[in-house]
Amino acid sequence: MPMPAMQVALAGSVEIISAIGLTLGLFTRPVALLGSVYLLMSMLLGGHFKIGYVWALPDGGYEFGVFWAAMVAVFAVLGGGPNSTDRQLSRSEPARRLLPSFVWKVLAS
Repeated sequence: MPMPAMQVALAGSVEIISAIGLTLGLFTRPVALLGSVYLLMSMLLGGHFKIGYVWALPDGGYEFGVFWAAMVAVFAVLGGGPNSTDRQLSRSEPARRLLPSFVWKVLAS
């Protein structure tokens, strides 16, 4: 892969952002979409689709990663839920005054 150090930094950043966003329920839908696409792209670039279906193979298959990509994509469709930070911010009047309008569009979706 070209520029391996940059790839590792990008991968680590996406994983940290996705983990924090999904754990706190902050920007749940965009973060879930980012995480799901990242999982699929990393399996594609890593050659897991060429190896086969069984993830327990020595080089690893693709079904475990596809399972997690689908599970994360559920959050992109359903959102964070009633106790997420997104929902709490949408109900907070001070946050409505401080955050820009495009942030409200993302939180309301």
